[in-house]
Formats: sequence, structure tokens, C-alpha cells
Amino acid sequence: MELGRIADVVRAIQRARAQADEEKRELASVIFFLGAGCSKSAGVPLATEIAQQLVIRLAKSYGLGELPDPKDALDALRKDGHFLPLPPSADAETDWYEIYDTCFLEHYKTPDAARSIFKRVTRETGGKINWAHLCLGEIVKKGFCSTVITTNFDLLALEGLTTAGVIPVVSDGVESLGRIDGHPSFPQLIQLNGSIHSYRLRNRPDEIAQLGDNTTAVACFRDLVRNADAVVFVGYGGRETAIMSLLGRALTEFSEKEVFWCMHENNPDKLSSSAVSLLKDNVNAKLLVGQDADSFFYSICRDLGIGSPGFIREPLEVIKSHLSRMAPPEGRGPAGEIRAEIEQLNKLLQALETANETSTPYASEEERIISSARELRLKGQTEAAFAMLDKAIRAGETTETLLDYAVIVGLELELPEPHAHWRRLTKLARESLRNHKKQNDPYEWAEAQERLGNALERSALGTSDVRSLEAAVRAYRAALTVTSAEDKSTLIQRRNSLGIALGRLSDTTRDLDKMFEAVEAFKAALKLTDKEKSPLQWVQTQGNMATSLFAIASRNKDVSAAEAAVEAFQAASEECRRDRSPEQWFQLKTMMASAQAVLGRIKNDRAHVLEAIDTYRSLYKDGSGDATWSAELALDNGLATTLKVLAEMDGDASLLDESIALYDKVLSQCASRDLDFYHQMIENNRDAALQLRDTLQSDTAAG
Repeated sequence: MELGRIADVVRAIQRARAQADEEKRELASVIFFLGAGCSKSAGVPLATEIAQQLVIRLAKSYGLGELPDPKDALDALRKDGHFLPLPPSADAETDWYEIYDTCFLEHYKTPDAARSIFKRVTRETGGKINWAHLCLGEIVKKGFCSTVITTNFDLLALEGLTTAGVIPVVSDGVESLGRIDGHPSFPQLIQLNGSIHSYRLRNRPDEIAQLGDNTTAVACFRDLVRNADAVVFVGYGGRETAIMSLLGRALTEFSEKEVFWCMHENNPDKLSSSAVSLLKDNVNAKLLVGQDADSFFYSICRDLGIGSPGFIREPLEVIKSHLSRMAPPEGRGPAGEIRAEIEQLNKLLQALETANETSTPYASEEERIISSARELRLKGQTEAAFAMLDKAIRAGETTETLLDYAVIVGLELELPEPHAHWRRLTKLARESLRNHKKQNDPYEWAEAQERLGNALERSALGTSDVRSLEAAVRAYRAALTVTSAEDKSTLIQRRNSLGIALGRLSDTTRDLDKMFEAVEAFKAALKLTDKEKSPLQWVQTQGNMATSLFAIASRNKDVSAAEAAVEAFQAASEECRRDRSPEQWFQLKTMMASAQAVLGRIKNDRAHVLEAIDTYRSLYKDGSGDATWSAELALDNGLATTLKVLAEMDGDASLLDESIALYDKVLSQCASRDLDFYHQMIENNRDAALQLRDTLQSDTAAG
């Protein structure tokens, strides 16, 4: 299954919204399907955590004592016959999902008992709502989503919608699925397993299983999926067999639908088998890894231009909106009292609005500027946010917080290189660093060093600015001096950044020692990277190291570096996997072929050169659909150059006909895309191939 990005989800939603506009519909045909992970940050425990609470409670209920450790409680329950004992060959790891199911199948079997448990769990959260559900309400309010489906027992989805002023059609259980419309005119909320207020909670496996045979549920899901332009799963593990069966029937029948599955783990292999089965036959399914619900919805609202939820951004407007819908009664007596209360609220609201206009909630001008810039950033208007911050700095507002935030925002901009922005940002990053002292707060100082390194590295892109690259290397090294060993992700990121800067410095200065240092930086990052937990990060770092080894081999005719590069590219491409990241896989395989060719040229070994040609040709045959135009360019150039190497080895002029044709193809691409520097390099390679062909043909004629 191909890996996706937030941008893929946003574009799908935007297309659905545009389609709705063309058809004069209020709502885009987008379904959000929420699981327990969406409620986690609001304090609602996951099923595994509830299971652990329940076994402790059961142990006490059955007179086995106060056992605060859930594993001890479970062992005691097993010994006393309340749970089946583990078989002799059982894995030591407890399956808490299975324990959760057993608790409701065998111990809390009645609807009242289950309802009591979930009410208690919900009450213990203190009624909190998280960012994810507030954002969801805004997404629905803006017409970017028509239907929300949740398997959760809490009411956070409903609260998120109503807080945004959306009153949805609610289906609280299977009995009311008949009221759900596949092409709704009003927003819909389906609480698939019921809720804490349902007459009958369907959290038990046997109850959930009944869904698969429910004709109303089958028809409802089919209708929803048939009319949907996109389906987005967030925080859902896919462990309920019947629900996955319902989804599977519909998504198999309509396998062209855009489907996005967002999982919290960073390793795609951790995706449940039921989710894999659901998505494997869908041609437009994509998997997003490393997504927690709050960050995911933050990014979606940012990229859709929504910004922060209205309840937070403009609380007075939300109150005003609610008040405008209140209908004052006519007549005397109680009606007069009601009108007086409404009028009093109107006066209070007017006073608050006046106070808001004439006073400020900000303690300083700096705080006001940062707040305004943050709101622009939350709406995806990053360039405008940076411009606001930079204008304030130029006007004399140069506080530590303002400078730090300006650099953070400025680094998010996607601008061509070289660009004046990066020079300006480097200056701001230096000013920011001067405000931080290592002895006062080493971690903030290290973060400022890292930001300076990032700004310097970006400012040197597209140039031969050695001083900036050297300064970036110094900044990254400084940042690495204070990173705690426990914070592995920061260490890995900084070591990668250091390696990339060293590699670019080596390319610019032709100092090979810097490239060896880059390899060491990447090796250090790899030692810290957990391949099992973060395979994508491992692939990225492995690819970086392989690229540096390839540069050493090419420039130093180093056999061991070439062999290591081939091995590293091979390992990275195998872990990357074509089905997950086709473009990255294609690039890694192309680079592996280049490394094989270099190895063959250095060793004067025809077998390695043929190996490289086979790799290149396999990409033409099997992987050309996975390549970007730049990757195809690299493929054509790589094969052309390798054929030239083989022609020289074998004295075979006929091989150069294909080589020259490929160079011509690359030159045509360069001309159409204004790649002047690359055009000159390829032209030189083509001229060398022409000259070699003439020489070989002359030698053959003379022989």
C-alpha cells in the first residue's frame, strides 16, 4: 500500500468540495471515520487501558484484594478461575484487547453494567474536549465533510460539531441507521457502537458481530461509500471484525474511492491485518503513518485555510451566533422575565464587544503580533505570518520570543533557492541565538543553534557559499553538544542535518575528508534509529549515508566505498518497498545502479557494469510509472553513461548508439525545462560518447 501525506488528504477534500460546488451542494462528500485514538488526548482511555482498569476492579470485586498492577490482578483472576489460564506455549505479552472483550462477554454482560463503566470512564475525563474534535466541527461547518462515523462511546464528536454550531442528524446505534442519507443535505453523525446514553451499548464482540448480518447497516454503508469522494480513517485500529466487514464490502465494490488510513505508529507493518485486507485492493488507498489525531486535524485545518476553531479564535462571535437564534416570547408574566434575561445577555455581549474594541487582552505589543501571526500560520498563510513578524522586527520589536518565532515560521516557507528570504532568515537566526546563553538554558540554546544551521544550509542552496555551509556545520555540531541521550529523535535529526551539510560542503570545496565526516554522522544517526519502530526514518538515513559513500567512491576511486554504497542502497530500497513509496524506491534503485556502475569502472570488472545495466533496464520495464521527471532524467543519463563504460571495456561501438540516443533524450528534457547547467554537462557526456564511437569505429575499420 502506498504511503501518503497530509497534502494528499487535503487535495482530496478540496476536490470533493469543488465537486459539491459544481453540483450546488452544501456539503462535500467526505466521510471521516474516527476511532478511539481520536479521543486519547482528551483523557478518554483506550480499550487496552480500560481492560487494565477492569481487571483491577474485578480482582477487588471477587475478593482477591487490592492489586494495583493490572498484570498481577489478571494473574490472580486466572488462578481463581475467572479468566482462562494461559496455554503453556502462550506468548508472555498480554493481549489486552482480548482481555477487554472477555470482560464484557463474561463479567459485565448487561447493558446497564456496561453503561455504568463507560459513564464512569467519561466522567473521570472531567468533560474535556480535545483539539481534534473542535477542528472536526469546523471542517463540517465549512462544508468539507458530510458524514462523521465514530466507534467511540464518548460524545466528543457530537460536542465538537455542536461547539462549532453544527446540529447533525444523529444515528445512535444500528436501529437508527435507516435515517442516514448517502448524499446528505445536512451533516450526519453515526455513533456506530452506540454511546454512553444509548439504550444498548454495542461494545461487546458478539453485539458488534451482529452488524455484519444487519441488512440496514449493509445498505447504509454501501450507500455512503458509493456517494463518497473520499473516506478518511483517523485513530481507528480496525479490530472490530463486523465493522471492517461492512466497510470491506462497500470499499471492495467501489474500489476506486480515495481512502486514507491514518495510523499513530511510524511503522507501516504495524497496521492491523484487517486494515491491510480492507485497503489492499483499493487502487487509490494511501496510508499515513506517525499521525496523532490533534496534529493531524491541526494540519488539515491549516492547509484548508480554516485556522483555529471559532470557539477559540472568536468566542464572542460564537456566543453572538447562539444568541441571535434565541426567539423571545411574547406576552406578559414569565414571558416578560424571559425577554428581560435575553436583553440582559444582549447588553452584556455588547459591553464585552465594546471592551474588546477599546482594550487589549495582550500584555504587550509583542504578544499581539505573535498572536496575529500565529493565526495566519494556522490558516496556512505562512508567508504573510513571516512578513508580519519581520516587519515588527525591522520596526524595533526584537525580543527573544519574537525573534525565535520569526525564525521558526520563516523556516517553514517553501521558496526557490537562492532567495533573499534565506539571507534575511540567517541574519534573524543569528540575532535569535545571541539572546540564548548555553549556561542559562542549554536546550533552548541548542534549538537556536539548530535553527541557525537550518537557515544557513538553506541560504547556501543553489550557490557555492562555502562560508555559510561551514557555519551550518559548526551550528549543528554545537547543537549536538547538549542534546540528551534520551531524546533520540532530536539526535537523529541533528546528525542527519550535520551529515547533509558536510556532504554539500565537500561537494562545493572538493574536500573529501568532509564527505568521510558526513558518512560518520549518518552512521551515528543509524545507530540511534530503531528500524522496527521507524523504518521510514531508517530508510532516509541509510539513503543519505549511501549517497555520501557513492560520492567518495566516484571521486576517490575507492572500491570499499563503492561496495558499501551498493550494499547500503540495496538495503534502503528493500526496506523502502516499491508498494509504499514508489518514487523514493525508484530513486534508490537508480542510485544503486549508478553505484554498481562506479564499482565496475573502478575495478574494471565487466560483471558489475552488466549488473548496473540490468538494474537500469529493470526500472524501465517495471518501474517507469513510479518515476518523477527528474528521476527519469537520472535514469536515462545513468544508463547512457554506463553503456559508454561498457562500450569502452568491450571496444563495442554499437553500444554507443543507444547511449547517444539516451543523451539526446535527456538534452531535449533539459531544454524544455531550462536546465542550463545540467544541459552543458550532458552535452559534454554526449560529445565524449560520439568521440568514443568514432574512435572505436576507426579502430574496427583499421583492424
